Amino acid sequence: MAFFKKRQKEEAPKPQRMNEYLSFRVTGTSYDNEDGTKREEIINSIAAEFKNIGEKSDFYGGYTDKEIREDDLSIGEYEGFNLPIELEEYEFKNSPAFRVITDNGCVGVVPAKIVPELKEKLDEEWQRIGINATLEGGKVKSVDYSDSEKGKIIIEEEPLSIMVDLTFYPKQE
Repeated sequence: MAFFKKRQKEEAPKPQRMNEYLSFRVTGTSYDNEDGTKREEIINSIAAEFKNIGEKSDFYGGYTDKEIREDDLSIGEYEGFNLPIELEEYEFKNSPAFRVITDNGCVGVVPAKIVPELKEKLDEEWQRIGINATLEGGKVKSVDYSDSEKGKIIIEEEPLSIMVDLTFYPKQE
């Protein structure tokens, strides 16, 4: 009778690929499109649409002034509104580039320094790619403690911009 069993060699589990991320602020928003439309006007029209469809409680990420003060936040009026976009590849000055397209038209481009990494990721096989785009800027609420310990909500106007977060979900084997 044996006191020890011979262990069978177990295969180590294959490491699973993790999600990969790429974030950028859309650039080229001050230029006009080839069809003559103005990108800044398109972005302003998107902001106006958000104002028309949103409930008062939807703005500033749903935070009340009290919560902004308690959590010492700085938050834009469009926080939490998602913007459907597509990336359209094209060539600019003999180099690859990507337009950022909304339902309203082209609002800008992927920054040139991001394009090589984006191209590399797009050449790989992914289960899916998640795109989350948000409108930033406009009226931004924050807390000013200069006059009071309690803090006072101040509202400052910031230029509108679009932030894009891409999530690359790997195929699981």
